[in-house]
Amino acid sequence: MASEIWRVSASQIKTWNDCPRKWGFKYIDGLEDPPSKAAILGSKVHAELERYLEGGDIDEASDAGKIAATALDLLPEPREDLSVEEEVVFELDGVTFRGFVDLIDPAGPTIFDHKTSSDPKRWGLTEETLVDDVQALMYA
Repeated sequence: MASEIWRVSASQIKTWNDCPRKWGFKYIDGLEDPPSKAAILGSKVHAELERYLEGGDIDEASDAGKIAATALDLLPEPREDLSVEEEVVFELDGVTFRGFVDLIDPAGPTIFDHKTSSDPKRWGLTEETLVDDVQALMYA
């Protein structure tokens, strides 16, 4: 296994911090939990936002489209210079880190990460929690 190149993602670090055994089951053994209904809906909302930012429309007839439409005021208008689903790879102290940034707006410059939640006040990041968030720190 030493010959393999390991690329570490924010989700790997979060999983390790939660439970090293769960990390091993998922990233070594390849065992995945089935996605929850909330995770499936979140993925559909993410796809709607991605399609919109790439110059498409949102399907407001679908539940995912209705949710995605509520975020449009927070996003830039679609345009050529936006980077949507941009892979970022960097090395730090011999470890390769990898992630996918949902949106990079070079005009800011601003990095966006789409999240859905049934209770954003409870689960959303605040200024205080953002400074310790693994994904935010990696993308910064």
